[in-house]
Amino acid sequence: MTKVKEFPFDVCAIDSFKLHIPIVAVTILSPELNETRINLEIGNDTGVVHSEKEIKTRSKEIQFDGYSIKACIVTRHNVNTMRGSTHLELALHTKILEHDYFNGFTMQSIEQVYNKLMENKSFHVDFDLFLLSRVSDVDFKKDIQVDKEAFLDFTKYMKSISKERKIRDKGAYKYANGNIEWNNRRTSTIANPFIKLYYKTEEAKERKGEFFETYFDVDKLPSIVRAEGTISRSPEIKKFFNIDGSNLVNILNLTSEQINTFICHSIRVAVKEPNKVKIERNSEGLTTIDQLIYINLSLCLKTLNMTFDSAKEMILETFPDKSKKYYVKKRLTEVYDVYFKNDKQVKLNTSREDILKKFGFPYN
Repeated sequence: MTKVKEFPFDVCAIDSFKLHIPIVAVTILSPELNETRINLEIGNDTGVVHSEKEIKTRSKEIQFDGYSIKACIVTRHNVNTMRGSTHLELALHTKILEHDYFNGFTMQSIEQVYNKLMENKSFHVDFDLFLLSRVSDVDFKKDIQVDKEAFLDFTKYMKSISKERKIRDKGAYKYANGNIEWNNRRTSTIANPFIKLYYKTEEAKERKGEFFETYFDVDKLPSIVRAEGTISRSPEIKKFFNIDGSNLVNILNLTSEQINTFICHSIRVAVKEPNKVKIERNSEGLTTIDQLIYINLSLCLKTLNMTFDSAKEMILETFPDKSKKYYVKKRLTEVYDVYFKNDKQVKLNTSREDILKKFGFPYN
């Protein structure tokens, strides 16, 4: 078991994906893998496989220590163009990185993944063709450090500000354990992406008898909250990130900042925009007194659920004069310390904003 010394918080990475390797580039070495061949039909308008669950049931599980990778030989026939193509499809996830599981797939680790697959001797493909193979069903993740109490309040809040949906498989679903997800993974699109927020530490402890007990001391894991979003279709991956093609090497070259744009996009389209308030500038002769400051802070902190820092910044922007700005800043802080600092709702506002900022989402 390995203790995570420097946990990769606040870094976005690839958590899992499906790799489609053209069968002409593959040498099948396992008789069991050769028996997984399956024919499927897809619609040209959506590209969605009508019998995707058949792949899971027919796939061979390539076994490793504490985990497995699913593989299947799939021929997909387009019912509209009457064309077909055959690929070896691998459902790769970060368990294959073992002790580096939390780092996600990177250009630095992919050769290690390739070598591990080749050593298994179920199939062979050249490394360059492996890298140039198409990907789909990509899960992008971002881990942040948040304690359980703050997480439970945060997901309750996120459920309350989620957009109302009348269409099946769209909208928010909050689990009893506090985890929350939006939309359906199978039917999600860029317009309505699948994303979930969950307490990763708790998941690791609940499943420690499998992978986590082998490679980690789960009792020493930090408090990890994970955002995980999915782009299912290859064309949408290419379009969203504006890349030349949705092959493995292009996906691995995405930066943490680029991936974070998708995490933020997924959250943004799932929830209502936070309230934004514009306060008009005070006239030059208006006396700034504590009562008016108290009223402004009460509106911002208690009604609009802003944090003190956000409210202070917004109010100070209305004072162009530096001397007035300095004075008002001092009075704001003193009134806040006396009347609002220990208020329960104000503390919750701060906690929620901190979590959203860690995900890279602009709160106000």
